[in-house]
Amino acid sequence: MSKIIKSTENGMSVVTEIPDDAPRISGNGFGPALLGFPTTIVTIFQQQLSGHSKPDHLERKVVATLEIPTISLLELAQTVQKALRENKAAMQGAMAQMVAFVDKDI
Repeated sequence: MSKIIKSTENGMSVVTEIPDDAPRISGNGFGPALLGFPTTIVTIFQQQLSGHSKPDHLERKVVATLEIPTISLLELAQTVQKALRENKAAMQGAMAQMVAFVDKDI
């Protein structure tokens, strides 16, 4: 069953549908990007340790390329920063618990 999110943006009612079968892409980071106007193109990669004989060899495979209006990308960055700022105390508490766990003898 799809998930429906209702919100208001710029005085307009917005209904966003997220189907259960919407593709989900997992990545470890961002690769090469073409930053520009009106759109930005970024690549998302998965990285894996290689079976090569060189221990310092790393392989990355691009799993998706995203082209998005640059303003939308900047709005996403702003939304992430705001959410992290609003949840700073909770994040610090969780990190403190993890650090305390690491310091324990098992």
